[in-house]
Amino acid sequence: MKHLPHLLIQLVGATALAAPGVYDPSLGTLPDAQGFSRVQDPAVQAEPTVSSGVLHQGLTVFNGIQGWNRTDTVIDFSGSAAYELVARLRVIASTYVQDVGDNTHRYGYYIWSSDAHGRRLALGFSSSAVAFDTQFVLGDNNPAPIALNTSPVRTYRVVASGGTGKLLVDGVLRLTVPLGPADIDEPNNLFFGDGTYAGESKTELLSLRFGPACPCDLNDDGLVDDADFTLFVGAYNTLDCADPSMPAGCPSDFNGDGLVDDTDFTIFVPAYNDLVCP
Repeated sequence: MKHLPHLLIQLVGATALAAPGVYDPSLGTLPDAQGFSRVQDPAVQAEPTVSSGVLHQGLTVFNGIQGWNRTDTVIDFSGSAAYELVARLRVIASTYVQDVGDNTHRYGYYIWSSDAHGRRLALGFSSSAVAFDTQFVLGDNNPAPIALNTSPVRTYRVVASGGTGKLLVDGVLRLTVPLGPADIDEPNNLFFGDGTYAGESKTELLSLRFGPACPCDLNDDGLVDDADFTLFVGAYNTLDCADPSMPAGCPSDFNGDGLVDDTDFTIFVPAYNDLVCP
């Protein structure tokens, strides 16, 4: 077994803190209590709950909306640092409706983000597919939805950089699309929940983070702490990204050379000492 460098002695007991750009159900509170604003119509719907570190939502009303947004963070898909939106989600049920007349499509559950320029990256979920959109209509920059069993807990990662948006599911790249034009009037907005009057959903959200990419945050909670160090050590001891026991996508290979080794450790250490993702 390999041994981590002596810098390991510096990695002791990071403090557990709430991080900006994060909704963390493990804190036991609804998004309303963590800086997000609820958007709901009609007023009477099944009340979302939090238990065992999970946000339980739905079944929502088909001709209503229920979700949360946040608009106090500047978002730039073309900034010097890549932008990431990461969610761990289980879809128990979610509808899909296509309006043939105007070529729009409506999912029962959405996670979407718009940047300071009004550009949009959105995930739409049904029970058997996920869409990755840069505009509200099918076609143009938007590929067809991909067939996917969304009922297991999966990690969905959207990365915007270099004029493109990428969707990774459980560490595997599934779609790449060019960033679309500014087509919405809600800049710097992050939304998750049932966002259409033509759909319904029942979901379990385990975590959500958005903001500048933070590759050393291996569990996507907005912090680089002891939990991430534990994950890194497992990958470091495995070493080779091609090893079948390595997590999908080899997320601890920060420099992309196919190995999790001392070079990656030297990248991890300063992020760990900073603790909170940028």
